[in-house]
Amino acid sequence: MGQQEQPGEEQQEPLEYPQVSILYCIKCNWVLRASWYQQELLQTFTAKASTAEEAVIRSVTLTPSYVPGTFKVFVKRATGEGWVIVWDRKANGGFPEAKVLKQVIRNELSPETNLGHSDKSSTRGVLLSSLPGNRAGDTNDGTRVPSPREGVPITYVPSDSEVSK
Repeated sequence: MGQQEQPGEEQQEPLEYPQVSILYCIKCNWVLRASWYQQELLQTFTAKASTAEEAVIRSVTLTPSYVPGTFKVFVKRATGEGWVIVWDRKANGGFPEAKVLKQVIRNELSPETNLGHSDKSSTRGVLLSSLPGNRAGDTNDGTRVPSPREGVPITYVPSDSEVSK
């Protein structure tokens, strides 16, 4: 049988918040894609932190789905809060670029966080934070920009060159 352990100063809880959960279709063999997003998110949101409290996200879980075609990304701020969907492959018309996924997660959990190169223009489309009024908290014409938590839809906006292909 397993030995019970109480977290001490040098230990962390196995599941901590804010958390990201990636729900992926196992029938579509999307586990590698999901794990790649997982590694990208962990690298981006935890690499500069020297303690767990400084990390924008504290855990990223992969959850297999038996519903064909499912690929959704959720975030949860704390134990008592509900899950917020930040990406749905079907609703958003495909898989997100890593930069776009990082932006929507950042906008939900920590709008003030600078993503460095992930905030620069994309070769495949316009990034959410580069659109007027799409970065939560920023102002455009004196108005407050809502976050995805406030019910504003998040979409990938293709560039003009991508649309004309």
